[in-house]
Amino acid sequence: MVTLLLAAIALHVSVAQVPIPSELPGYLIGHGTGDAKVQLETYIDPLCPFSKAAYEGIKTLADYYKPEEIRIKAVLFPLPFHQHSFTTAESVFTITSALGDNQFTPWLETLYENQERFENKATKNYSAMQVTNELKELAKNTFPALTDEQWDKGMTGYGTTEADQYARVTWKYACTRTVTEQERVEYKRKLRQTDEMNGLWMKNEQQSFEMTTIWGKQEMILISAAQLEITSPMLQATRGLATKAATGQWLASIPMGPADPILGLTDRFNKDTDPRKVSLGVGAYRDDNGKPFVLRSVLEAEKRIMAAGKNKEYAGIAGMKDFVDLSLEFAYGEDCEALKEGRITGVQTISGTGGVRLAGEFFSKFLGKNTPVYLPNPTWGNHIPIMKDAGMEVRRYTYYEPASRGLDFTGLMNDLQGAPDGSVFLLHACAHNPTGVDPTLEQWKSIADIMKAKQHVPFFDCAYQGFASGDASHDAAAVRFFVKEGHNVILSQSYAKNFGLYGERVGALSFVTDSKEEAERVQSQLKIIIRPMYSNPPIHGALIVSTILSDKQLKDQWYSECKGMADRIISMRTALRSAIEKIEKDNGVKANWRHITDQIGMFCYTGLTEAQVARMIEMHHIYLTKDGRVSMAGVTSKNVEYIAQSIAEVVQNA
Repeated sequence: MVTLLLAAIALHVSVAQVPIPSELPGYLIGHGTGDAKVQLETYIDPLCPFSKAAYEGIKTLADYYKPEEIRIKAVLFPLPFHQHSFTTAESVFTITSALGDNQFTPWLETLYENQERFENKATKNYSAMQVTNELKELAKNTFPALTDEQWDKGMTGYGTTEADQYARVTWKYACTRTVTEQERVEYKRKLRQTDEMNGLWMKNEQQSFEMTTIWGKQEMILISAAQLEITSPMLQATRGLATKAATGQWLASIPMGPADPILGLTDRFNKDTDPRKVSLGVGAYRDDNGKPFVLRSVLEAEKRIMAAGKNKEYAGIAGMKDFVDLSLEFAYGEDCEALKEGRITGVQTISGTGGVRLAGEFFSKFLGKNTPVYLPNPTWGNHIPIMKDAGMEVRRYTYYEPASRGLDFTGLMNDLQGAPDGSVFLLHACAHNPTGVDPTLEQWKSIADIMKAKQHVPFFDCAYQGFASGDASHDAAAVRFFVKEGHNVILSQSYAKNFGLYGERVGALSFVTDSKEEAERVQSQLKIIIRPMYSNPPIHGALIVSTILSDKQLKDQWYSECKGMADRIISMRTALRSAIEKIEKDNGVKANWRHITDQIGMFCYTGLTEAQVARMIEMHHIYLTKDGRVSMAGVTSKNVEYIAQSIAEVVQNA
């Protein structure tokens, strides 16, 4: 990777002791300071294939380190033998000047994706005006907010605009850096200065330059780091890293990652030999015998799929259209006006995790990296790393009130009001994980009102539709109300819990837009993100869901089975609460465990402390997460009394 970075683009790597001066032209990736672990100065030509290839290394590096640990200065270097690179460099300055520096990365990646469009036989003889017009079309499709006035300000002067001057200065700077720095290797041929490129650049055609790459016959010759005659400390350090990478030694320094808290809990449970052991950690439904449960409607759907002789061809990038259409109808309702008008677009995802990650990538690309996203406190543990890894800044909003073991509605509303206008808020559509605490419909209306007034972006994560209450329409009430009130809802759906398709990874992500044309543009961009991420989703689970939702008999059967699962969970809540309260009453303890039955869905936020949870595991062999969350699916008529006794004991003694 490091070799590629050294060889494919003109690249500077420094250690923290040799900071990059702040006055350099270019764009920052990461927000590290002079003490950042890794600092790069990289020269980029949007039309250079080698620059495009090396950019993947830059992205990998940026993704590996935290934003505060890395400081990458990307300097435009439009190379003269790429016919239109100077014009594309101008477009970078134009767009970032109009929309902000956070659009540098999205536009650069768009140019890389369309590189052949501007560097082929047909376009090689285009005039600057022709290239500018094609770039404008691409820019308008990529950035709908970009106005003609903003584009024309930078791009129609042909030598007289600020964008033109910037491109010349940055090109001059990139070249002069190669002359003045000691750590460069000798440039093997002279660059012939053209009238077009003179600008502010020194007009000495005999000048030879030093660069970190070697050129020949207008093509880059890839060389290894070991071949470079490097004496400077900063590039010697880089060569050492490259050598270590080439020999595979770098793997020896990879640290052991921490175990997933929930899956680690399962490992401990599996190794426990105590016959009393109970698993209340993993969020997967179990029947009253504690066994995994496959819905009969799912088995019947699979039989029909096999009988129909379905093939195993790839789904499209956006997934199976029938599945997506049925998912939208399932979530938004058959009578949804936005759906009828074609204003809702969706794609198939790799269950809920994939949907949330895809949304995060979309936010990061079009709202900008490090854009804040507000998550409830607490929330599903995976929400946080998903959003961080997508490049978003995670902030929290008030949700749970420990004293009442219910919703802190006042705190929630205050945080909605206090957040900057237009903020992204992730909302649990129903059966909040981990608390099981949902707003009432009246509270949802108040939340919708303030979010509309503040122009916040409502992003719903819906993992339990039908499973929460046993009524799929009731569980979708908040989402449908927001859409009815005119919100541009973003919705991630999962079919893991409600259809029992945990291992099939079935889900959907949808956007409610203002027009059919807007919906089409959103989907086009989702597909661009999906293609290099996982190309296309698996089909088997989607076929199962489509078969069920498209057949009245199977759909009715599924509704009945889903209600049966929800009813069993509800009955176990009642049984657990009653058992605990009876034990404590018999022991002369007056306590209120009403929150167990007030909460909804698969999880119960018991209110147990970490010390009490530790005692539950060590003494009673009952496994639950350290925040006191219990998966009610693990509670059965056979173990509910033992669980209640154990809870009462740890509350009394821990």
